[in-house]
Amino acid sequence: MSKTSQHAQPPAATEKDPVVDISEGRVLIIDDEITICELIRFVLATIGINTVETANNGKEGLSKIRDFRPDLIILDLKMPVMDGFEVLEKLKADPKLSEIPVIVETGQDAPEDRARVLSMGAKNIISKPLDHNLLASRVRLHMEVRLLIRNLKEYQKRVEEELSTARNMQKDLLPRQHQIAQVEAQYNCKFDSHYSTSSELGGDFWGIQTVSKSSVGMFIVDFSGHGVSAAINTFRLHTVLVENPQIESPARYLEFLNRHLCDLIPRGQFATMFYGVFDTTSEKLTYSAAAAPNPIFVFPDDGGLVVGNGSGLPLGISPQAEYQNQTVDFPRGTSLFMYSDAFYESPQLDGSEIGMDGVATFVSETIQCFDHGSSSGSVLNQILERFYQHRKQPLADDLTAVWFTWRGQ
Repeated sequence: MSKTSQHAQPPAATEKDPVVDISEGRVLIIDDEITICELIRFVLATIGINTVETANNGKEGLSKIRDFRPDLIILDLKMPVMDGFEVLEKLKADPKLSEIPVIVETGQDAPEDRARVLSMGAKNIISKPLDHNLLASRVRLHMEVRLLIRNLKEYQKRVEEELSTARNMQKDLLPRQHQIAQVEAQYNCKFDSHYSTSSELGGDFWGIQTVSKSSVGMFIVDFSGHGVSAAINTFRLHTVLVENPQIESPARYLEFLNRHLCDLIPRGQFATMFYGVFDTTSEKLTYSAAAAPNPIFVFPDDGGLVVGNGSGLPLGISPQAEYQNQTVDFPRGTSLFMYSDAFYESPQLDGSEIGMDGVATFVSETIQCFDHGSSSGSVLNQILERFYQHRKQPLADDLTAVWFTWRGQ
């Protein structure tokens, strides 16, 4: 049984502004004395909490917890049917209920009982007779923390949902499968691609453009940074690309895109980009780059690998930037490997990075190690299979990789 309170005055007002509005909180009082329950209800009302339920024993209290879903429990220890110790034990054993803060009010002052209560998960112990001001301050404290955590979890969930939507929108910037199939049929070529997002929004994407009846353009872009700003920049550039089809010269096209980005994106932000145009008639690929990862050309009949030049000023820094065209022979069976910087900057399991200079070696070794006729499928799949085997996931950055092969006339 419990002792009655010796205080009659309401709790003093606190000077600080509340962290959250505790009036939306829900409190369950579990005590077998109706007088004590009404006293506690009165104290709660003085600090703005009016959504209150009571239970006369632990068994009834546990039943009400599941239906009432309180944000805080005020619990007496000595009760019939089921005491407060057993209630604490059952709360602690249930993951769905163990996070509810519990304030114990008791007339038992034995140190071992207090230590036991705290070890069982109670947040606070208030001795009887109850001190109204102390009870009010403890309730306010734990209710603010509880509601703040709940609000943060709801906010986190909403942010995750919005991030997921944004990631899906970014994926929509990539070429659709039917578009790729049309290009492959028109130019007798093959595109294999991979795009995986990191935990954040990123700035990667790639694309294909029809330049002429005999020429197809391809590009890969990576904006600086992560998060919303990088993602928004991808949409800005994609709009420019859609509204302004490719011109014959990749270098002139990069200059055109650069001038637009200098007007569209904030100062200090930029993009790296590779743009290539393959002409089926001349069997040559002309490309230009803006600080992009070096392209890798893989030639047929053991022609080996050649590392291209991805240097150049990033897009969006200076409207006067100039870019240069470079041309390589691209006979039947030749492949081009384009990739984002996550490919060489993502650390391996031992913490080391292969670096841009190691990409060609990595690709060459992978092709030699894997059987072209294996179940892994395309060369790109084989490269990615080995890549992910040696890296901790998820990656810290988006990874984009494109393998283009010309099948011939």
